[in-house]
Amino acid sequence: MVPLILETANSTEGKRWFKQVLIEGFTDTDGSYLYNLHLSLQRSEWVMCSLLDVRNTEMMGINELQRNQVRQLFLAGGVSFNNAKESKEASRRVELRLQFYGLKERESAEIAPPEFHITKPEICQLN
Repeated sequence: MVPLILETANSTEGKRWFKQVLIEGFTDTDGSYLYNLHLSLQRSEWVMCSLLDVRNTEMMGINELQRNQVRQLFLAGGVSFNNAKESKEASRRVELRLQFYGLKERESAEIAPPEFHITKPEICQLN
C-alpha cells in the first residue's frame, strides 16, 4: 500500500490535495488509559520503524528518496482504547488514515512544511 500512497502523493492531483498519512495505533480496554495510550503509540511507532527500515523498504520496492518522503508524509500517533471494536482482538490494531487539504487550508499550505531529520534512521526507538 505504501508505494501506491507515495505514487499518488507525487501525482499532479496528489501534490495539490494530499496532506499526510496518520499511522494510528489502537488497543483494547485492558489496563489503564495511560498504559494503553503508551501501547497504542508503540504500535504506530513499530509501523513507522518498519517503513523506515532499509531491509523492509527494499522488499517493498521503496528507494531512499521514497523513504525520505515517508519521513515527511507519515506521522505516528496513538489513541488508546477510545475507538474500541466489537472484540478485544479487533480493537488491537493499527490504521492508516489518509488526510487531504481542505479548500481553504490548501491556500495556506503553499509554504513548505518543516523538514524532519532522523539522525540515526537505522536505529528504531523500539529496539
